[in-house]
Amino acid sequence: MKTKAWPALFLAVLLCVCAAKATSLEVESEAVPTAEDLPRAEALAIAMEQLAARADVLAPAGENLYDFPLYGIEDRALEHWETFVTLADGSAAWIVSFAPADLPVFAGAVTVASPGGEVLEAVLGEESALTKRWEAERGPRWFWSLEDRALYDRLYVSTSMSVSVLPEEGDLPQEEALAIARKAIAQACGIRAETLDQEYRLDMELCLCSLQSAEKERVWNVCFRQLNPQSGNWDLCYWADILADDGTVYQAGDNAGGNG
Repeated sequence: MKTKAWPALFLAVLLCVCAAKATSLEVESEAVPTAEDLPRAEALAIAMEQLAARADVLAPAGENLYDFPLYGIEDRALEHWETFVTLADGSAAWIVSFAPADLPVFAGAVTVASPGGEVLEAVLGEESALTKRWEAERGPRWFWSLEDRALYDRLYVSTSMSVSVLPEEGDLPQEEALAIARKAIAQACGIRAETLDQEYRLDMELCLCSLQSAEKERVWNVCFRQLNPQSGNWDLCYWADILADDGTVYQAGDNAGGNG
């Protein structure tokens, strides 16, 4: 849903935690609000107050079009979506997320406690603060479970060019996709499939992305990574994209030119 009279919010990176009580911010799962919980509309209003309080808000283009200086973007409407979640400590919250309506750019997210309405976290302008917190809770994002990958993307990056999703009926099963990917990488790169398993760590997700056309397809993205002791990064070494509808290998190769 597009907003009306909303501020642009992106001149600076801000991570603000202002909980009224010690509350875990780790998201356990999506949930369904009860009659006793904070209403969705009130959560949105509280999140908007966080944005409107910024001194650098800009609305030069009128009621519903704004400039996003951090990204060099002008005259874009803002989109929002609200998700009710259970946190790891058993409490509940609304996560209100924002993005330009027609661009794959993270704009911000505000976590509002339910039923109390306290602002637990406001991340505006850059996604990196969220990623760092989730990695502190779950480890490197390359190795999150399918469920955690899909949850993160539903909460924060649903407008991205590539979005993690969960398998559905009709999708190639994960183990079958992995077997196809191993074989394709072995043939394309001259490496034994057994070596991939023994010397590299698997990074695998099912995602919606555009490979063959502008329309998004369901694709198993299979990567094998290796820890770089100098940088501490898990470098991308081998990869394959497998179409989830029929198991076709769209592409497979190595990453000799970079670390991924």
